[in-house]
Amino acid sequence: MKKFISLLIVAVLLVSCMATTALAAGATLTVSNETASAGETVTVSFSISEATFATYQVGLTYDSSVLTLKSIQQGAATQGLFSGGSKASAMNMADYTANGVLFTATFDVADTAPVGTYTVGAAVENFTMADAVTTLSVGVASGSVTVPEAPHVHDYTATVTEPTCEEKGYTTYTCSCGDSYKEDSVDALGHSYDKWVVTKAATCTEAGAETRTCSACGDVETAVIPAAGHSYTYTVNEDGTHTGVCSVCGDKVTAAHEYENNGYCVCGDLKAGTVTEKDEDLDDVPATGDITPMVTFGFVAVISMTAAAAYVLKRKTAK
Repeated sequence: MKKFISLLIVAVLLVSCMATTALAAGATLTVSNETASAGETVTVSFSISEATFATYQVGLTYDSSVLTLKSIQQGAATQGLFSGGSKASAMNMADYTANGVLFTATFDVADTAPVGTYTVGAAVENFTMADAVTTLSVGVASGSVTVPEAPHVHDYTATVTEPTCEEKGYTTYTCSCGDSYKEDSVDALGHSYDKWVVTKAATCTEAGAETRTCSACGDVETAVIPAAGHSYTYTVNEDGTHTGVCSVCGDKVTAAHEYENNGYCVCGDLKAGTVTEKDEDLDDVPATGDITPMVTFGFVAVISMTAAAAYVLKRKTAK
């Protein structure tokens, strides 16, 4: 619904016998185009150029369901006394040529104003003095107030992703427009494994396996149990071989002796002609029937006793 409001701005000359002058040919009337969001206040300018007049009348048209007129303010192109409001008056001392803003109108934009462009129209017309002899002349123009789409305000909904044994947790914030981001990171929990359970026992020659299970996520970890190897007990044979029997699995093997650097075979047999540390210790013991050490000891004992006797005799002689 459009509402028509007439703004009557009257400038009355002090000399009543003078007639008013109509709008000059080529005069231009303009109304500004403005933009304001719902709930805001907007000011529209009404301008004129090259118009000679003493008095004028302005009519405004606008959509009152969207715009509410708050006030009208005098512009630089209006001279004389002026009062604002839906009805204003002015007094000019003489005719003059106007260029610039006649007046401005301030509107409130409704909070619920739909997105769109709304026309603000104006008609400026001369009117006569009391003698009623002046011809009327009309100037019409229109501007607009555009209500843009309101800026989008994000409204995020939080979705929590809990941490797992291996993955971090986080919160995803999502707006209805599709924008989203993640933050509030939480460290992964780590596995919580039970005790190892042997699923395949190792043998002397084959590896075994054992597993453990995470009580939180069910992850199963497997480890290899190395083969144990044979545990042989050996018997030395007279033909230069030995026979080994595994005490675990009973495996039996016969092989020729293979001697290590120390002269021993794995079966415990000693290579012929090998000198061991025990044999070297026996070399230090005198052979049976060898009296050389005893003779030497007796000879030393006799000399010692002779020397002691001579010493005692010398002491007695001296007394």
